[in-house]
Parts: sequence; structure tokens; C-alpha cells
Amino acid sequence: MILLGLDLATKVGYAIGDIMVGPTWGHTKLPTTGADVGKFLHHYRAWLMGLISVERPDWVAFEAPVLPDKTSLMTVRKLQGLCSITELACRDVGIDCSEANNQKVKVFMTGSGGKKGDKMIRACHARNWRTDDDDEADACGVWLYTLAELDKIHGTRHANAFEPLFVEGKHYGRC
Repeated sequence: MILLGLDLATKVGYAIGDIMVGPTWGHTKLPTTGADVGKFLHHYRAWLMGLISVERPDWVAFEAPVLPDKTSLMTVRKLQGLCSITELACRDVGIDCSEANNQKVKVFMTGSGGKKGDKMIRACHARNWRTDDDDEADACGVWLYTLAELDKIHGTRHANAFEPLFVEGKHYGRC
């Protein structure tokens, strides 16, 4: 099973991989479009459909939008639009899709919530996932959190292989 985790923002972080092997990750920067939400979402949809056509995930999970304290209506429209485009694109090609609560992902990965991306980066490093980008680390968190949620549904334990206790060369629990 191939799982795709997404951290949706102007810079989209992604983590994709077979649940038995683990993810690879990266990011893409969406163009600055000002008030042109259609152009912004068009670019995202084209990128997402390209990734889906190449990687062929069986499941896509995205981080629920978190609105900054000071935000504009345009930001809200873009963030909600990214979620909607993701769900529509998955429906169009018959891929299962789910939303992951940001706080639950951070607690799952680090043991606590909070906004600091460096905790998520350290949590990835503890799993030998060497990303130094907080958007990519968040996407890896969505990937692993979703795998753990799927394990609960299916009675499997695939996510355990990526816990720091079990990662080769590591001898400690969650960071």
C-alpha cells in the first residue's frame, strides 16, 4: 500500500511511500497569485495530479488547515481550497482520502503539541528520516499518523516499524 501525506500551505510538504518501507519526502512551492485563488488552486491541482499519476498512492491524507492568529479571508480561502482540491482529486481517481488533525499528529510524533517545527524535525530524525524542512517533517508526521490510524482500523501494526525504539541504531522511545 502506498500512502501520501500532505502538509498543505503555500509551500506544500509531502511524504509518500510504501507502508512496509517508509516515506520519501519533499516539497513544492506554489506560485504567488495574490487575490487570484483560481490560479493558485489550479497550480496545486496540476502538481497533485502529476504526483498521483506518477506515484499511484492508495491513500492520501492531508493535515487539516490551521489558521494563524492574524489571517486574511484570502488565506482562509486558499487553505480551504487546498483541502477541497485534494478531496476532489482523490475522488476523481478513486483514491481513499482523509484529513489529519494537526494537534493529534504533533502529539503522536513528539509527545506534545505546539507550533514549533523543530520538534517535528527532531521526531523525523529519531526515525532516520533526515528532513530539515518543517513542511516536509509535518508531511512525514501526517504519513505516519495516518498509517497508525489505518493500523487501528485493520488490526495491523505497520506503524510500529517506524517508532524510534525499533529504528536501526536508535535505542530510545519517542522524542
